[in-house]
Amino acid sequence: MKNDQVKYSDTVNILSKLAVSLPYLIVIAILIGFLFAGIMGRLDFAIRGLVIAVPAVISAKILRGIYKNKIEFENISISFGLTQKQLIYLFFTVYFSSLSIIFISSTRTWLYLIVISLLYFIILIQVFSTDFNPNFILLQNILCMLNLIYSVTLKYPLYFGGTDILPHIFMSQVTYISGHTIPQELSVGYANFPLFHILISQASYMLGLDISTSYFLLCAPVFSLSSLFIYSFLVKIIENVKLSLLTVILYSNLSVVIYYGMYVITRNLAFIGFLVLLYIVSKSKNNMVFRFFGIIFTLFIILVHQVSTPQILAVILLLSMSEKFIAHCTNLNKKYWSSSYIFLFVVLFLGYWFYLAYSFTSTVLATRFDSVVNDAVQIKGSVIAGNEWIFLYNNIDTSIITFFIVIGIGATLWKYGKNYSAVFSFASLLFLPLYLPNPLQTLWQTMTLFRFDRFMLLISPFIAFSMASGVFFLYAFLRMKHIKCLHISLLILTLLMVFIVPSLFFNNPEVGLNTDRKYFTYEELTGFNYVLNYIPYGSNLYSDYYTERYFCHKKFKESDELGLPYYNSQTIRSMDAISIHDGYFILKNKAFLERGLNLGGVDSKFYLTKYDLSEWNKLNLELNKKNKIYYSSCVSIFDT
Repeated sequence: MKNDQVKYSDTVNILSKLAVSLPYLIVIAILIGFLFAGIMGRLDFAIRGLVIAVPAVISAKILRGIYKNKIEFENISISFGLTQKQLIYLFFTVYFSSLSIIFISSTRTWLYLIVISLLYFIILIQVFSTDFNPNFILLQNILCMLNLIYSVTLKYPLYFGGTDILPHIFMSQVTYISGHTIPQELSVGYANFPLFHILISQASYMLGLDISTSYFLLCAPVFSLSSLFIYSFLVKIIENVKLSLLTVILYSNLSVVIYYGMYVITRNLAFIGFLVLLYIVSKSKNNMVFRFFGIIFTLFIILVHQVSTPQILAVILLLSMSEKFIAHCTNLNKKYWSSSYIFLFVVLFLGYWFYLAYSFTSTVLATRFDSVVNDAVQIKGSVIAGNEWIFLYNNIDTSIITFFIVIGIGATLWKYGKNYSAVFSFASLLFLPLYLPNPLQTLWQTMTLFRFDRFMLLISPFIAFSMASGVFFLYAFLRMKHIKCLHISLLILTLLMVFIVPSLFFNNPEVGLNTDRKYFTYEELTGFNYVLNYIPYGSNLYSDYYTERYFCHKKFKESDELGLPYYNSQTIRSMDAISIHDGYFILKNKAFLERGLNLGGVDSKFYLTKYDLSEWNKLNLELNKKNKIYYSSCVSIFDT
């Protein structure tokens, strides 16, 4: 018995030592990073690293104070002089003001974003108040998410984000008209993963609306429900309402979540399936009904998006490993991830990929293997010296995330190793390289070839959880300094608003004037409709990257029978393309004057900024020698 106690004490010590050593590990990691940048001769890497280094060092100092003074987690419960009822009235007054602003203005203005920021400030006050109602707070958060999403997807003529929305609309249209899933000749990647397109096409049938409108109407409420599932599984597992609520609010304001709220595609639906699965796992112990639904949603994840399945499996494996590690170190009495379920997930995933979706699997494995073997490790084209100060400016929110998350992880592992919150904190520690900027995120192989960037959405709830934990531990730490509770709360609210406001502004289509416009205007769509109505199917189209993505209509066996358009759409790529290629050239005149045009695709060198007037005039001069068949202030179409 005595030996067992010694063994248990040693394992608990491992967790405590890990937490206590975290501040020193952070400093060592930062120094290694700066040394690495110096060896490579890339001072810009060191400057970029300041986004993480500065807040991490401050957090490390605070962690030492928490350990030294044996500070415990403490909920924030402050009286701000306003009742819950008054705060709710205030929220809805401001909320309807935001709706008025978005209806009156032609775009999402800075005033609208300030009002949305004020809404989140009101929600945070409710979370930190002594008198609060979780249900009302959740409802307000969902309403804010819907407001933000619809203010883009329904406000602009056609928002496309990262452009995958455009082919998904077309594939949903094919599913709608044909009455069956898309053929492999249209898309090997999605022919065997059809659930998203079935959902959109059926929504179009039921609503009696076109595919595009149904797409945007349906996706917003589906994604907004993610906060409800996160709250439900967190409050069930960690049994702390305020911590769960704050996690949900911070999750909703993570830059990656705001972006994917507007840019809902197949991977988002897989993410929602993953959240539902987390909720089911938290409820399904010895319950056959929940186990059955767990299998159903596992199949849903597999069928809705290909790449998300192995990534979700990797996240589940890391969560399971974290659970086993914490259980080994402490007498953790809650365990949710069973080896049998993980084995089932692996079997279903591999079985489907290698037996029913083999054409896709063989293509993916061949291209990835070929790139790994033949391509040298290279830095992404977007990571260039000279834009490091812009990087710092664009990652203000990341610095606040780093500050709180380091405190949250270290303090939770040190003080609450026996609670399940330690599992989430340890998992967050493992997830950090996938979320915070680091050398891995500068490589083309990790971010483009193996799509590490897509992990950010999957792990966002756990990042938000550790961040929320850090908020409450910081409050307890400052309380120990005998600072007034109200002053501490106002300081924390200020820090959180410094996190929220940049996240909202940097994901606004109208703010980044030096970046490409992520939507088409009515005039541009009118020009595109001319192509669909008058240019023969099967023609070669040459245009900028986003227009090329719009005309994603590929030919397949049933195209003519179903009356669907099809084109060979390409980017212009070079000035020589005008004399070399025959077909139709499409130029977006107004888009060039506003922000420039990407004429060569992702990471292309053939990018004309709005200041490259000589190149733009040269391009137009060459095309004007051809037959101009359509012209407006926004779009010109030439027949060569």
